[in-house]
Amino acid sequence: MTDSETHGSSAGVVKASYWYPDGETPTTAGVSLPSSAIWIDSTLFTHLFCAIVDLEPHTHKVVIPFKHKYEFSTFTEIVQKKNPDVETLLSIGGKKADNSVLVELRDKTKKLNDPLLR
Repeated sequence: MTDSETHGSSAGVVKASYWYPDGETPTTAGVSLPSSAIWIDSTLFTHLFCAIVDLEPHTHKVVIPFKHKYEFSTFTEIVQKKNPDVETLLSIGGKKADNSVLVELRDKTKKLNDPLLR
């Protein structure tokens, strides 16, 4: 018997976690520092969230905090070195987020999708 036959299949199981690069800086004296994402054992996960981005209120474009642009831009490449199959996602909002932007976007999406679902 295979491992999946004796323990049940793991198909459809999601193992996720968040990573937030708080306090990191991309360079010191002009030298790039490695991101703390290198310490993530991505083989343990199916999905990893890179946290946290905002939405621009008028255009709804993703806004990455300037101090985290380097870490966010290298996150997927770093975690996929250990696990090429791990899915990476952006986490939008947070406890200080303007939720009215998310509500507005949800309502616009609902108006577009409702007629399609009938």
